[in-house]
Formats: sequence, structure tokens, C-alpha cells
Amino acid sequence: MKTKFTFLSILLSAFCVQAQTTAEVVYNIFQTNCATAYCHSNTTKAGALDLEGAGATLAAKQLNVYDNIYKVTPANAAAAAKDNYIVYPGDPYRSFLFRKISNGFSDDNPLEASEGAHMPSAGSLSDYEKEVIRQWIVWGANDGPDGVDLSLVDDYYTNGGIESIPAQIAPPAAGEGFQIHLGPFFIAPDAEVEYLSKYETLLDEETEIIKFQTEMGTFSHHYIVYNYSDPAGGGFDPDVVPYGLRDDIGFDGKSFVLTEQYSNTLETPEGTAFKWDPNTVLDLNSHYINYSSTQVLKCEVYLNVYTQDVGTANQTMLSQLIPNTNIPIPNNGQDITFNYPFNIPTNLNLYVWGVVAHTHQYGKDFNIYRRNIDGSKGIQVYDAGCADGLPGCSVEDFDYQHLPFRFYEPFLDVNLQEGVIAEATYNNDGPAPVGWGLTSSDEMMIFVIFFTLDTTGIAIYEDTTSTTIRERINSEANINFYPNPLSQTATLTLQGVDPAEITLQIVDITGKLCEETIFDHQGKSELTIDAKNFNNGIYFYRFLQDNILLGNGKFVVNK
Repeated sequence: MKTKFTFLSILLSAFCVQAQTTAEVVYNIFQTNCATAYCHSNTTKAGALDLEGAGATLAAKQLNVYDNIYKVTPANAAAAAKDNYIVYPGDPYRSFLFRKISNGFSDDNPLEASEGAHMPSAGSLSDYEKEVIRQWIVWGANDGPDGVDLSLVDDYYTNGGIESIPAQIAPPAAGEGFQIHLGPFFIAPDAEVEYLSKYETLLDEETEIIKFQTEMGTFSHHYIVYNYSDPAGGGFDPDVVPYGLRDDIGFDGKSFVLTEQYSNTLETPEGTAFKWDPNTVLDLNSHYINYSSTQVLKCEVYLNVYTQDVGTANQTMLSQLIPNTNIPIPNNGQDITFNYPFNIPTNLNLYVWGVVAHTHQYGKDFNIYRRNIDGSKGIQVYDAGCADGLPGCSVEDFDYQHLPFRFYEPFLDVNLQEGVIAEATYNNDGPAPVGWGLTSSDEMMIFVIFFTLDTTGIAIYEDTTSTTIRERINSEANINFYPNPLSQTATLTLQGVDPAEITLQIVDITGKLCEETIFDHQGKSELTIDAKNFNNGIYFYRFLQDNILLGNGKFVVNK
């Protein structure tokens, strides 16, 4: 959403001079290099672009230029076909203007011959000027005050600084996926920041993701990807979230996708894939710490998303972040341990593919156990102090900044009767007590699971004998759900199953049981699903007979 009032509020007063906003600095760069003396004045308008602006006052001209570029489709057909705007707020690499002036400054999305020559056509921009324009866009391309600290940008380009990532990693090949680039943003010496940034995927169909490749600097504390398209807690409209970097670290209305504490590649087992809906909107969360006491740190993260043809995966890979926020830790230099049980929703099995844990600096150990029916700890299934998270190593080495993933072959079957227990140990020898918090001086107790709700067609899954809900082999059940997505009502039809009492269960993306219906099946059954009973989002349904899974599927509610 544009905000147009701020340009009018920054006029010079007769009594004081206000500091320039980044938008004003960018406007001045346009005037010196692109507008009056060259080709984008309000009379020449090369490429149908006016960067001088029309109006009787400077403020009016600035506002007119802003209207000419903010979320405006470029006249160049090739750039428009890439879903570029002249300025795409929050994303310089989809901003045709930045791509035109980059000229080797950034390797992201380089110009093609059909997109014309680099600009300006006469003279050139300095790296500092290019960075100012990029920072303005990264922070949301606001027409008034924003979060850009131009003194840090000037320090970095004048005195040098630290590159978190020396060069862009190679993106997926054409047709194999796409790359997401967050940043850069700049941090002062001895400082720490954590930002979120909304990212619109612009996907035109459901997409299956089989691999994530994350590249971040060694000063990065974590990188997390959330998804607004799988609503949590009643759903949330990403359109109300502003573009650009922001520090309002909130979790409501988003589902968890991925977390990394270091550069890593996560590839799903054959037969599975993460699935994103058309026009999925992500929230990218980066946390960096500048350990230098003298130099500015330039921070960025690359994420390569590798895809496959829709319909290839037999099962959807899901993920869940599970926090224990009740961890008061006194600063007495003694070990303190917290246990946190994770309960499985009624009649639901999770087939866990992978687990990873997370603490901050006072963390000393993190273990996960199966939970026995009586609530006690059972077999240990994860040890963050051992290589690959495998329990049983002779000497533990707990590195809280690089806790390992553990992957299970076959998948770890976790059911209602068991669940799991997470156990974390801390030793606070610092200056003050700590508890749950977002900064590196606070503490965290988190573990993440990657799982499916069924194992049919997954190549590495072999053992189905211990499951609570067993798959019926070669079932002739015929299930049809129409229409899907569901906006008002839909019909769910079951055929090909012997007459008997059958249970229909519907769960949401978190595994919460939303609806359960028991009915007398007589060869063919038709059940009505009403959208008013559900929030917008993804749901899973399944038919059970004598605790045997007859069949399942997914539907989307989009009212």
C-alpha cells in the first residue's frame, strides 16, 4: 500500500531543517544522473519513465516520481514478463530500475538484451549510490522515513567492512527452481539485529519443493522461513504486512517451513515434497550478530528452492516448530534441565523424517526421547551433542550454534500413545538470570520436526508393522472430493469399501483434529463438507475402519 502523505510533511521549515529521508536522497541521485541532464526528465520520458517529476514544488515533484515507479509495471515487455515492477518494494532483484543501474554491482537477475542497456546512459553511478537505491528498496521503498542507516552504508563503502557472503551462490538452473535473496542490510560494530521481510513467490500453480539450499554468513545466528499461505491461529492476511525489512518479530498467522543455523542443504526423501499453493507469501527471518568491534557487517542470505513437476510426490512433507517458552535460568553456574512433552493429536500418527534443536549460548545439551504410555522417558531418538544427532557417541560435543539434523530411515513413527519428550540442559554463568527471548543474550528451547501423515509411496520407508493406524495394502477405496479448493460446500464420496461403520477425520496443517464423523457405509457414501466450519487454509482428511486407514487426501478452503 502506498503512503503519500509523508513527502508533504518533509518540507524545509523556516525555523529548522529536517534530515533527509532515504527517498529524498534517492530522488537527488535521480536528478544528478538520470533526469534533467539526461533522458528521464518530465519532458523526454525515455522508456515512458519520468524521474524528474511534475509539479509546482519540490515535494510535489518527489511525490510524482514516487507514483511513477512504486509498484508500476515497466514499459519494457521482457521485464514485465518477469513480474518486475519499476520498483518492487522489499525486492531490488525484481525492481527493473535497480537491475538497470546495477551493471555488475549485483549478479541477481542480470539484464537480458531485450531489456535494453544499463543506465545511466551518460556518466555512471558509484557503488555507494547504487547501494543507497538498493537499501531504499530492501527497506520497503517508503516515500518517507524508513529504517535505512545511511551512515553505516557510507562507512562500509568509505572505510571497508565485512562481507557475510563474498559472492552470490549459483541459482537453480532454468526449470529446476528459483532463488530468493534476502538483503543485504548493514549492522554496526558490536551490534545485533533480527529482521523479517515479506516475500511474494508469485507462483502461478501449486509447486512441489524437493530441496532447500541455504547460504548465510558465519555471523548469522539463524534463518527461518514462514508461510502465510498455510494460516495458523485463524489465518492472517499478508496484504496487511508492510513490504521491506521490519523488526516486529511475530509468529501468529504463519506456519513454519524451514530453519537453518548455518549454510546447509535439505533434500526431501523420494516420494515426498513440500507443497506451496499458488501465490504463496513467505516471511523470511534473518538474525545476524556483528562480532567485530571496528567494522560494519554487510548481511544477506540466499535460499535456492528446487522444484519438481506437480503430482510427482506421493506425500506432502510438513514441518512444525515446537517451543518451550517456560525456561527461567538462574545465573548460579549450575546445570538446570527442562523437560517438555509434545503431545500428538487424537488418533493421529506422525511419520517423522527429521529433527533439529536450537538453544542459545547457555545451552549445554539437548535430547529427545520417545514418551512411554505412562508419561516417562523411553528410548532416546536425538542427541544434539553427537554427530548427525545419533545417540550413543562416546564423547559429546555440544555446539549450540551448529546443532545437527537427525534423519530417520525408516521414518520415526510417533503416535498418540507415545509422543516425545524434549530435554534441554543449561548452565548460566553470566551476569544475570535469563529466560525465553529473541536476542542472543536470552535463551531458547526449540525443536523442529519434519514429517508426513502417511508413508505410502515413500522410497525409504520400509517398516509399517509398528504403526498404530495401519495402511490397508492394495485398497480398492475410491475417494473423490469436489470442488477443491472449497469455497462454500463440497462433496466427499467414498466407494469400493465393504459396508461397515467408518470414521471420517479432518485435521489442519498442525495436526489438530477439526472434525470427526462416524457413519454407516453401504457401498457408497456421500458426505457434505461445509466451508463455514473451517478457516482458510490446507486440511487433510482420512477414512478409518477398525483403526485401519482406508484412504486419505488433502483439500484447501478458500472462502
